[in-house]
Amino acid sequence: MRKSLIVLVFITALGMTGCAPAVNTSSDASSESAINAMTVDVITAKSEEIDGNLTYKGTILPSELAVVSTKASGKVEQILFENGDMVQAGAPLIILDKKDYQFQLSQARNQLAASQSQYQIAKNQADVARTGLDTVRYNYDRTKLLYEAGAISKMEFENMEMTYKKAQGDSKSADSGVNAAQVGIRNANTNIAMLNDIIANTVVKAPIAGMVDEKMVVLGQFAAPEAGALAKIKVTTPIHAIIQVQQDDLSSITQGLKADVNFDGQHFEGVVKTIDASASLEARTFNVRIEIPNETLALKPGVFVEVAISTGAKQKGIMVPIQVLSGTQDNYAVFVYKEGVARKVSVETGTIKDNRIEILSGIQEGDKIITTNLSTIQDGYQVNAKEGA
Repeated sequence: MRKSLIVLVFITALGMTGCAPAVNTSSDASSESAINAMTVDVITAKSEEIDGNLTYKGTILPSELAVVSTKASGKVEQILFENGDMVQAGAPLIILDKKDYQFQLSQARNQLAASQSQYQIAKNQADVARTGLDTVRYNYDRTKLLYEAGAISKMEFENMEMTYKKAQGDSKSADSGVNAAQVGIRNANTNIAMLNDIIANTVVKAPIAGMVDEKMVVLGQFAAPEAGALAKIKVTTPIHAIIQVQQDDLSSITQGLKADVNFDGQHFEGVVKTIDASASLEARTFNVRIEIPNETLALKPGVFVEVAISTGAKQKGIMVPIQVLSGTQDNYAVFVYKEGVARKVSVETGTIKDNRIEILSGIQEGDKIITTNLSTIQDGYQVNAKEGA
C-alpha cells in the first residue's frame, strides 16, 4: 500500500512537471513577439481650422502656342529641330530648296539692268525731242506773227504748223518711252524684292521662344503655305492648368488667388490668371487658367492634375504631414496604429499647406497615424507605438 502511494505521487509530480514547460513556452513566445515588434512614432489625428479650398480636375496646357508654317514653297532640305527642343524666337528650324528662286532673282536683276539701260536711252531721246520742240515752238510763234501781219503766205504758215505738231508728237512719244522704262525699273525692283523675301522665307524660323512639339515635317517633302502647320512651339515656362468651374463656385474665385497643383504627388504653387467671361454652351462651365512658373519643366502639356484653389474661407479638417502618405495620386494611403498592428488605410486628400495635407476621408479624429519606418512596415505588421511630437 505504501509503495503504491509513492508511485502515484511520483506520476502526479511528473505530470505537473510536464505541464509547466508548455505554459512557460507560450508566455515566452508572446513576450518575444512583443519585444521584436517594430517601434514606430505616431501622431493623433485632430480636427483643426484650415483654409477652405475648391478642388478641381485640370489639364496642363502651354501658356502660349504658335504654329510653325512656311511663307515660301519648296522641297524640305534640312530640319534643324526635334520634338522637345527649346528654341529662341527667330531660330532657324527648316530650310527649303531655293535654287529656282535664286535663278529667278538672277533673271530679275538682268531685267532691271535692261530697264535701266532702256530708261537712259529713252531719257536721251526725250531730251533731244524736248530741245527740238523748243526750237520749233519758237519758229512757229515767229511764223504766226508774220502770217498775221500778212508778211508770209498761208501755205508757209500751215507748213510751219505741221512741223510744230510733229515736234509735239515726237516729244510726247519720247516722254512715253521714259515712263515705260521707269515702269520697267519699278517692276524689276518689285520682283527683286519679292524674290529676296521668298528666298529669306526658305529658312523657316521660330515665331516665338519655347519648346518645339508636334513635328509634322520630313526631309524631301514639298512644303507650301497652304499645307498648314509644320510644327508647333509651346511656351511652358510659365505653364497653365485649365479647370472648368461651375457657376455656383464662380463668385468664390478671383484673379490672383493662390492654387495648389498636384501632379502625381508633386505639388506646384500657382495663381488664378484668367477667368472666362462666358460659360461654354455645352458644359455650362467657365474655363479658369491657373499659371504655374514650372522652372524645372516638370509639368508637360496634356497631363492631368488636381487643382485646389484657396478661397480664404475657414473650415474644420484633419491635417497630417505629407510624408506619411504612401501610394500615388488618386490611390493614397496612410498607416494607422490599431491594437498593436499597423493597418493601411486608403485616404482622399485635399489642400496642402506648409508641408501638411488635408485628409478628406479615411481618417477620423483620434486615429493614431504612423509617421516613421513607413518604407519598412506593411499592412498587418505588429508594431509598438510611441507618441511623436
